[in-house]
Amino acid sequence: MGQFQAFVWSELPPRRSRLGREMVADIVALAVQEWPSELLSQCDALSAEETKALADLAENIKRQAQLLYGERKFRSLWIIALQLLLPLILEVILEWWRDRKVNRGKITLWRRHWKIDRE
Repeated sequence: MGQFQAFVWSELPPRRSRLGREMVADIVALAVQEWPSELLSQCDALSAEETKALADLAENIKRQAQLLYGERKFRSLWIIALQLLLPLILEVILEWWRDRKVNRGKITLWRRHWKIDRE
C-alpha cells in the first residue's frame, strides 16, 4: 500500500506539496477503503454512471477526511488544495485500477485486510 501511495503522490502536480505526503497518503487510503469496485466494473469509462460513482466516492472521502482531521483543519486544507487535488487523486487511482486486472485485485486485497483487521 505504501508503494501505491507513493505512486499516486508521484503522479500529482507540484501543488500536491500544499497538502503534503501524509494527507495525500491518507486520502489514497480512504479512497481504497471506499473504492466502489463492483459498481465501477459495470460502468463504461467516462459514462454518467462512472461520473456519479466517483462523485459519491469523493463525498465519502471528504466526509471521512473531515472526521479524521477535524472540521477546522479540514476546511483550510480543502480551500488550499484538496478541492483541486481530490479529483486528480481519484483519476490517478481509476486509471491505475482500470489498467490491469492485477491492480483491481490489489485494491480488493487491501480492502479485505482492513476489514479483517477491524474485526
